[in-house]
Amino acid sequence: FTDKAVGWRFFAIIFGTIGIIVFYFICRKLKFPRKMTMLATFLFAFEDMTFLHSGLALLDVYMVTFMLAALLAYLDKKYLWMGILVALSALCKLDGVLIMIAIFIHWMIYRKEQWKEFTIGLVTAAISFVVLLVFFDMFIKSGIENPITRINSLLTSTAANQFTVPKLSISSRPWTWLYPQFVNPDYNSPFIVYSFDPQYISFISTTIQILIIPTIGYMIYKAIKKSEAATLVLLWFLATYLVWIPINLATNRVTFVFYFLATTPAICIGLGMAISDWLDHLKKRRTELRRLSTGVALGYGAIGLWLLIHLAIFIVFNPAIPTIIKTWLPPFSG
Repeated sequence: FTDKAVGWRFFAIIFGTIGIIVFYFICRKLKFPRKMTMLATFLFAFEDMTFLHSGLALLDVYMVTFMLAALLAYLDKKYLWMGILVALSALCKLDGVLIMIAIFIHWMIYRKEQWKEFTIGLVTAAISFVVLLVFFDMFIKSGIENPITRINSLLTSTAANQFTVPKLSISSRPWTWLYPQFVNPDYNSPFIVYSFDPQYISFISTTIQILIIPTIGYMIYKAIKKSEAATLVLLWFLATYLVWIPINLATNRVTFVFYFLATTPAICIGLGMAISDWLDHLKKRRTELRRLSTGVALGYGAIGLWLLIHLAIFIVFNPAIPTIIKTWLPPFSG
């Protein structure tokens, strides 16, 4: 596709689209009803940061798509493919390996009797990472590099990036990703402006962000009630998000809000579960009362309005709306 914008962005678009499809099948593999699956997929597909990274020449969308594929392979008990896909995710960005924390703990809780098959998957992941690293380096550099030296270089180069004073404008601490920070002239809020013409603003959609903590709270409740899907969401959140807090505190390593991209699917699944349960409750109340009460109507209205706002955020902050509208919005106005 040549060295032009379409060439750099084409495969990001393809992988972003595949990621949504794989996400849908993860929900189905978790045995969600179609209503819950469609809700979660709608939230994921129209989340601002997910959409934005699915069209830019950045590595994150490849990492997340391979990560989702690895998780689907694990849920389908195809451990060999799980290993290969985790390796591919980590080769896109080393952060891709974090999903193995969630997978491993989930296996310990629910599938430890399949230890032989799972061990083969783990070994496959390690071997695939090294073999494919050598292969791709040879393909790109036309030469073979010592894989141990290469891996050490990857680890040390990322660890060297630390917060400074004044700090890098696009960096942010992990705990700031959990709540909206719309106006901050010092750029300490978790927004990233990738370009101004056209203007690409990367952030966690507010409709998702304000419900991260409540969603995790509800997943804890569901996990206590023996929900395997809720347990997976919690482990996913632990492995791809919470792990960054102790790392950040211990090493002062620079972090960016787009790291949350790997956690967004888990939150969307949790929200899909919560909204679906709420809809079931409203339907039950309507049946009991044999009429549409004010409380039930307000409940339906609140869900509909929230979904509409989620879609509106997607439309306003992405290329469907002229760039000039975004320039009115703080903290990027003026």
